[in-house]
Amino acid sequence: QGNGRIDHVGSIPLGFLAAAFGLLGWRGGAWPVWFPLLVFSPFVVDATVTLVRRLVRGEKVWQAHKEHYYQRLVRLGWGHRRTALTEYLVMLAAGSSALWAAQREPSVQLVVLAAWAGLYALGMAAIDRRWKMRSSA
Repeated sequence: QGNGRIDHVGSIPLGFLAAAFGLLGWRGGAWPVWFPLLVFSPFVVDATVTLVRRLVRGEKVWQAHKEHYYQRLVRLGWGHRRTALTEYLVMLAAGSSALWAAQREPSVQLVVLAAWAGLYALGMAAIDRRWKMRSSA
């Protein structure tokens, strides 16, 4: 972190492994296709939204940046510890609800997924609002 950028050593291989095991479990009938996406949703949602926003703006998505929501939280004063603990708690809640929902009928699974989508949308909107207030100050 000495040069002002945050290094993510191992995040790409770990993400690849999570995706590979998720697909293997789905193909093997261990869980529905949505299950690993919900379990890892704090990271999947953050990375996907950030990537799409950068693509829409025509930015080079392969270049280092500090636009992820977790990076914004740190820069908004949450610090690394609070941000990491929050991410862990969200992942625990998402994983727990995924385990619960996987044992229910598809209509309940859809409600759980929609609820998480709404929670993420609200959370990102709140972070975006605070980020704009910080940037305009």
